[in-house]
Amino acid sequence: MKTISGSLLALFNSNEFFDKCDLYTITLQDGTTVYTTDADVNLTWGGNTFISCAPSIKRTKVRLVIGVQVDTMTLDIQTTTATINGFTYNNAARQGLFDGATVLVETAYITIWPTVVGVMHTFYGLVSDIEPGRSTVKMTVKSALELLSQPFPRNVYQSTCLHTVYDAGCALSKTSFTTTGTVTGTPTFTSITSALAQPAGYFDQGVLTFTSGPNNGIKRTVKSFLGGGFTFANPLPVLSVAGNTFSVFAGCDKTKATCNSKFNNLGRFRGFPYIPTPETTF
Repeated sequence: MKTISGSLLALFNSNEFFDKCDLYTITLQDGTTVYTTDADVNLTWGGNTFISCAPSIKRTKVRLVIGVQVDTMTLDIQTTTATINGFTYNNAARQGLFDGATVLVETAYITIWPTVVGVMHTFYGLVSDIEPGRSTVKMTVKSALELLSQPFPRNVYQSTCLHTVYDAGCALSKTSFTTTGTVTGTPTFTSITSALAQPAGYFDQGVLTFTSGPNNGIKRTVKSFLGGGFTFANPLPVLSVAGNTFSVFAGCDKTKATCNSKFNNLGRFRGFPYIPTPETTF
């Protein structure tokens, strides 16, 4: 059952003609929110202004099923001049900005443009898959039922730690293991050098965030760290320049040795390194 306002109900019960369009609210994990509409003019609803075709979005019909199957919808986003956090939607998709983003689609009903009489909830979900192309970005959105798709049992006996570093179970402070630095030498798309003197592997599986320069705000997972040099798991969109600044926090391979020697957090280690593997023959 869908709830609508009294004014919209009155419109449906009248003989009055009306137009309708979609309102899209895209919210990134960092709180950045985009309000856009497929209408030809800007619309205001709920205290927010939905910008016309910025970007232009076309959606498929919503697939709704009975039970606990996950509802889905696909958005085709035209890669116009519209940007999000300073990136075109192609580059934003490639940089992972839409990871964990949510999408709300509402249908607006209008009798006299551009006044919205009321809206009806059409779909709400999380970005599941995204395919950047030359002229469009195809985004698959799945309903919140997707969150029920969890491995079972959630807690298993394994040699490595069940916690994620810096989460509530790990309880370490990310700030305490975050270091700032400056790019030196001649950077490449997949690596940079610095004057940091931490031991080899200290930042492996950590995340480096650029705080100045052409990649300002871009984050990359550290594949390896050796002698002040960082190699990234994925290439950068543009080359960094010597003098650019960054922050980086230490990563964790979830082993008992790392938990003890690097983080001194053995009391919260939740792995079982002495359990034999299933293939062990007794």
